Order: sequence, then structure tokens, then C-alpha cells
Amino acid sequence: MDFIYGNNGRGPLPLTVERALHVVGELLRKAGPGFHHLACEADVPGRDPLFKCAHAYIEGEGDDPDVGAPIKEMADFTEVLAWGLAVRSGLLLLETESDSGTRLQGWTIDRNGLTPLTRSQLLDALADSPQERGEMDEFTTAFPIHSQGV
Repeated sequence: MDFIYGNNGRGPLPLTVERALHVVGELLRKAGPGFHHLACEADVPGRDPLFKCAHAYIEGEGDDPDVGAPIKEMADFTEVLAWGLAVRSGLLLLETESDSGTRLQGWTIDRNGLTPLTRSQLLDALADSPQERGEMDEFTTAFPIHSQGV
């Protein structure tokens, strides 16, 4: 299950990893400033769901924000997202802490790619998620993710 990231002479990245990297890039560009907690669950047939979290701190907005994130954590998170995109089943959550409070958004990973959850769908999805929830200031409908090939 180990994916090899980057060009190390062993060949190109698998297509699902490339897609997952594009999704993570778009997610972080659109997330806006603040501290972000990302969680992904992939429902892999015949085994327990895969689950990973990652954290990122973003300063600035637009197409080139300043992002700070632990590389190993992001690589593990991206790998689980890649599995979710490959099997077309899972859940992606984004919790953002900023000066204006804490906001939670989510997407289902299904045959259509990443589908933004409405507020009520998000609350339903959280009932089944292994991710522990603290006090949330705001549950919001997620923004669309349009990464190529998803």
C-alpha cells in the first residue's frame, strides 16, 4: 500500500495519487487562512476503512498561499485520499480554526468524485465518522472541488 512520491527514477506516480495531490492542492488553496485539520476515510472493500488526518497552517489567500504542513502527515493523508478516489468510496472532512471561529465542511467520495456535503448531510456523516468532534462554531456546506480527473 506504500505509494512512492516524487520522481525518484522509479516511474511516474499512479494516476490516483496524482488526482489526490491535485485535490489536496485545491483544498488548501480554497480553505483560506487559519489552522486546518483534514481527515479522510476510505472504504476499501474487504477490510476495515483506512483513516488518516493531517494538519496545515495557511497564511494568505488566492492561488499561492503560504502553507505549513508536516510532509509525512500530508503524504499519509494523500495516500488514504488516493485509495478513496480509486475505490470511489469515503469521506473527506476539513475543520478550519481562524479568528472568526471554527468551521467544518465535508465531501463524500463516490462514483461522481468529490461531492460537497450540505450542512445536514455533514451532520449525518459525522454520526458515522471515527473522527472525534469538539465544539464547532459552524457547520457549513462545502465548496466544490474541481480538480482535474476527479
